[in-house]
Amino acid sequence: MTVGQRLKALREARKLSRQELATAVGLTYWALAKYEGDERVPDPATLVRIADHFGVTTDYLLGRTDQELPDRVMESAGYPESEDLQILFRDLKELSENDRQQIARIVKAWRQDRQQDRKR
Repeated sequence: MTVGQRLKALREARKLSRQELATAVGLTYWALAKYEGDERVPDPATLVRIADHFGVTTDYLLGRTDQELPDRVMESAGYPESEDLQILFRDLKELSENDRQQIARIVKAWRQDRQQDRKR
């Protein structure tokens, strides 16, 4: 799969419109459309924002792996292993839209707290 095909598949799987995703990752509708249509390739910073938004690796977006997350993603990020987190990452695709939205709100609040802590 191409970057554009993966991007479109992730967006559609999460039932997001192009405009919703574009706004969430700081793009224009037309830039996202060109990425999905494989007319342009996102720059590295944009790839990272998209990967972070979907909770996948940039390697997955680039087609270097078919695995959205490494088996030991938390350990490699320097976090202690947690059975609950491992289960969440494995089962993320099977969660209801409501559950995904609740998790997204929690993660967003956590990220905002981290950014505020960094500013201090």
